Amino acid sequence: RGGRGGGAVPNQGRPEGESVPAQRVPEEASNVDVIDGKIWAKEMDRTLVFLPFFPSDNAGFGGDPVQTAEVLKMADEGLEVVLGFPLSKFWSQVVNDSNLQTFIDTFLRYRRRAFDPRELLRGDGTAGDEAALRLEEKVLQILIRMSSPNGFGSDVENGDRLSPAAHATLVYDRWLFDVPKLMDICAIYSAVDMQLAKKVVGNVFRAQPSYYEDLNQALPFVQSALEQCSDSLLQLGAAAGGGGALDRDAAIDAALYLGDCSLTLVAMLRVHEEAAAPMLKSGIHLTAAASYERFAAATRKGQALAPPDVISEGLNRHVRGSLLELCKAILQTSLIRPLQL
Repeated sequence: RGGRGGGAVPNQGRPEGESVPAQRVPEEASNVDVIDGKIWAKEMDRTLVFLPFFPSDNAGFGGDPVQTAEVLKMADEGLEVVLGFPLSKFWSQVVNDSNLQTFIDTFLRYRRRAFDPRELLRGDGTAGDEAALRLEEKVLQILIRMSSPNGFGSDVENGDRLSPAAHATLVYDRWLFDVPKLMDICAIYSAVDMQLAKKVVGNVFRAQPSYYEDLNQALPFVQSALEQCSDSLLQLGAAAGGGGALDRDAAIDAALYLGDCSLTLVAMLRVHEEAAAPMLKSGIHLTAAASYERFAAATRKGQALAPPDVISEGLNRHVRGSLLELCKAILQTSLIRPLQL
């Protein structure tokens, strides 16, 4: 699939070069292939084909419609088969099919969000998106089933189940969920089906409380990214104001990242309110406030990045509103709402 082309692809403000973290090493050696004697690579259906989901596979993002249709069709057919598997074979596929894992990871990372600025889109952004919308629903069903040792609900499927301890080990040690993925789930599905989004994320945190510590460790990196993006906007503006060349793409990418990151955290708070305490403790609301001040200074009237020449009026409002919404959501969820109960 490396040969796919089709013009410039907006990256929605998400970094393109993120590395996939190495597999965690469990404290006690555990062979995931034989947890409860059920999960075996030989049960995997090797005829299923899943290709990575690219940003250009979203309608309105400039991709090749023929290639996109092929990718989405194969994914749709493959997910339909996986959802029909009995529980033991479902887990065998999810654990052992690296292409399925890559598809889910890239779909969650690159699927457009409801809060993405409209100016990222080519056309109205909805025409031709029906196939991706169907995939949204099927990926959500896969995530629901993955989030619980019992599959879709409390009833054991055909007398087959994972023990809660085995499930907790499986999802954590095999990176079937991680904090960035949970954030992506919140960002996408809070606008698709809030109740089911809450079910998936709540199931995962209840099954494996270690994710709270992972969240504590992840938030400083998010803070650093917000600081770097807002600082880079000031530096880009200062360089241009001093007669240097202005890197317009870098400025727009930094602005998009500020908005995307802020609204992703807001979505996580709405889906899983228990994330408010770690966010408050990290001081990320203070980082957001400081980033707002830097962004405002970089885009102030008379500055090189002032709207509408580089940062458009719409993007300017989007970024400012996103950073303010993050501050408000953290304080509202962690400090004000408890007083109202």
